[in-house]
Amino acid sequence: MKTVQDLLANSSAQELGQPAIVDDVDFSIFKGFSTEAKVGRQLVSLNPYYFDSKLPKYVSRFLIVYWRWERNEASVNFKDPLEANFNFNALKLMIDK
Repeated sequence: MKTVQDLLANSSAQELGQPAIVDDVDFSIFKGFSTEAKVGRQLVSLNPYYFDSKLPKYVSRFLIVYWRWERNEASVNFKDPLEANFNFNALKLMIDK
């Protein structure tokens, strides 16, 4: 946590407003942000077809989750409870309407 807290404390508002790009490594060991030029990838990306900024704020939008994990303890400790408690079938029924 100290690495993240130090990064937040020492970053400008402009830097913190940029998309989070990290190296494709073990995310349980955060060493700072990366760039796409260094083969990093965005943690979150907005699809402009779903998140049209011209639409009124009350218009429903959807979130697509690309789910992937590694076979290490930190990943499995996050994956198992999510898969056990999140109703993916209910989500699928909502999306398919």
